[in-house]
Amino acid sequence: MLYNILERIISEGIESMANNKWRLSDELWGKMAPLIPEHKTQHPLGTHRKR
Repeated sequence: MLYNILERIISEGIESMANNKWRLSDELWGKMAPLIPEHKTQHPLGTHRKR
């Protein structure tokens, strides 16, 4: 029984279960994207990476 459960989890993909936690639908992202402020660097040479 345990073997069957593990086999199913592996076949469905453990990674896909973990990756779906933070995924957003395109519709929701379309509403949220305009609310995110543009990144402005404070470094005098502008070399810091965007977060």
